Amino acid sequence: PPVFYWISAMAGHVAVHLGMVNLAQLLKFFQFVVCFYGILTLVVLYLILKKLPLSNFSRLLAFGTACFLPRHIYMSAINSNDTISYLFVAVSIYLLLVAIEKKFPFLLLLSVSVVISATLFTKYTSFVVLPIVLMLFASLAYKRLFASRKQALLSFVLIILVPVTILSAHLIWNKKHYDSPLPWNVTRSDPSLIQPRDSEHFDF
Repeated sequence: PPVFYWISAMAGHVAVHLGMVNLAQLLKFFQFVVCFYGILTLVVLYLILKKLPLSNFSRLLAFGTACFLPRHIYMSAINSNDTISYLFVAVSIYLLLVAIEKKFPFLLLLSVSVVISATLFTKYTSFVVLPIVLMLFASLAYKRLFASRKQALLSFVLIILVPVTILSAHLIWNKKHYDSPLPWNVTRSDPSLIQPRDSEHFDF
């Protein structure tokens, strides 16, 4: 999925124009960008927790768990698309909660649709946002929180139509050019077969 790599390329262009031409500097810069995604994810998780009907202690416990989760700390130090996928999924969920709170205004639903579209192209695991939207709307429809079934259906279609259309077109394009709707990078280099090593010996 291209979102992480495109944003990294654009950020890299900016860094080079600012004078970061040394490879070590650029690598540290990219590592900071990924760490920044991790920090922003915590901010969005905090906003999500504020939207939920929880006690202050429960919010503190949940937020503290997220802040000190070893996996999140570890991934926020690695230059990969994991943290940006966490961030976009969290932003998608937050915007969905805001849309519910504001009674599903058209522009907000459209914004959610755009963010979910971008989320799908951060990492394959981010496809989880699609069942999240489906379960959320099914739950809201069951509890009759919409003015009518028509409003529920239109809101759902407005959110899901653009992401699914773009994703479907992308899958067809991948199948045509890569012989797989979801090409996997291990077909080029499988880390279970070839372990990458530093160029220089590391002396502890």
